[in-house]
Amino acid sequence: STDDINQPAGPALAAMQKAADAFLAGVTRFITCGSTCAIHILLAAAAGRKGSLLIPRASHQSVLYAASLLDLEVLFLESDTVRHTEEAYSGTADALPASHAPAPYLFQPVSAVSVEQALKKHPQCKTVLITSPDYYGQCCDTALIARICHQHNACLLVDEAHGAHFPFSKITRPYSAMASGADACVQSGHKTLPVLTQGAYLHLSREGIASGRISDERVAALIPVYQTSSPSFLIAASLDYARALMALKGESLISRQISLLSTFIGKMSPRFSFSVKTISPHQQASEAWHLENDPLRIVITAGHHSKTLHAGTVKQRLAKTGTHIEFADLTRLVLIPSLFHNESDWERLADGFKNLFSAGSVTASRDRQLSLLDAEHKWQQCLRVLPESVMKPGDALFRQHPCERKTLKRAEGLVSAQALIPYPPGVPLVWPGEQIEKRHLDLIGQLLENGISITGVQDGFVNAIKV
Repeated sequence: STDDINQPAGPALAAMQKAADAFLAGVTRFITCGSTCAIHILLAAAAGRKGSLLIPRASHQSVLYAASLLDLEVLFLESDTVRHTEEAYSGTADALPASHAPAPYLFQPVSAVSVEQALKKHPQCKTVLITSPDYYGQCCDTALIARICHQHNACLLVDEAHGAHFPFSKITRPYSAMASGADACVQSGHKTLPVLTQGAYLHLSREGIASGRISDERVAALIPVYQTSSPSFLIAASLDYARALMALKGESLISRQISLLSTFIGKMSPRFSFSVKTISPHQQASEAWHLENDPLRIVITAGHHSKTLHAGTVKQRLAKTGTHIEFADLTRLVLIPSLFHNESDWERLADGFKNLFSAGSVTASRDRQLSLLDAEHKWQQCLRVLPESVMKPGDALFRQHPCERKTLKRAEGLVSAQALIPYPPGVPLVWPGEQIEKRHLDLIGQLLENGISITGVQDGFVNAIKV
């Protein structure tokens, strides 16, 4: 018998129970339609229809669409990342000094303080969702955030799409969401483990189920609502395979890549800066990695404060050598090493970076540098400063209102009919139903000029609602 992935009772259930043990969860379900599907299931189970949800503005687009479908009251964290004000960035590229260096990361992780303040301000909200790690490998203090949520009788959900490998290394941090006390989390198996695309794990914690903050029965009932009635057994089998492999060899696979990564960084020119550290022979691996960073996510920037890396140019040049970078924003490269890279793979990567300089400078000219930093500042401000929300995102997406296509030059002040999202990393600049402001349009123009695609912008047009 092949069993039923949506309502497992035989071999599939046994495989999911083994996964729950391996990932330190109480209940694990295999999702073969991706982490987006799993996020929708979790939010439907935890917040329900017309409930309330507390999230950072820098959340993945899947959260936006789930909230729209469920007609949730979305509350944004107001701290380092979000600030309600009409003030927009008024500086110019010329106002930025040439010595100014980009921040190590584009986004800031959620702080426990901001979560506690928000729960006190919105005591009716009993569902919190955070992203940890994010696309850059930054992690929140999930354990502290979980304790704060539970003190307020709130359920903590974690979008841990990029952290499926976390439970399998005893010598490195950060800890996984399940090990940190979260009530539920979602992991994209295919992002860091040998899993076919769309393979995801949906984990519920034992304590979360026992406390009633999350219901395994409700999650089980909602899986057939969101997941196809013909889930892929091939994808499910790859989830089971990855669990078995990582339980047996995960720690050694991770340790080997960390060692190879350390050697690679040690060979690199000081022209580059890295988000992770090298490990000396006299240093324990657990001492070398910062608590808030994924040790297998590499963010590379220019190593000199007087220079800015033109990340798009580097990405294109490396691609010509057969090295494909996960993604580049304006001034950073983000690399995700496989657990199966060997020494020759890392040597080829190092050679690729060395050869970049023989092909011409990969740091921006002064004018280009100022332009990139100006755009980056606008990008960060667009996440810190909320635009005016004219209607709920669901009302805008499933609109009965007349809609019209407008060029970017004519879209200022209009209400967006859909999300405007630089991809990757898939974090919306403008939600449906929000007003499109000049700062958004200026940034979108600069991003497009630098080869970053924007979901919701097609041939220079956006869809706007007549209100």
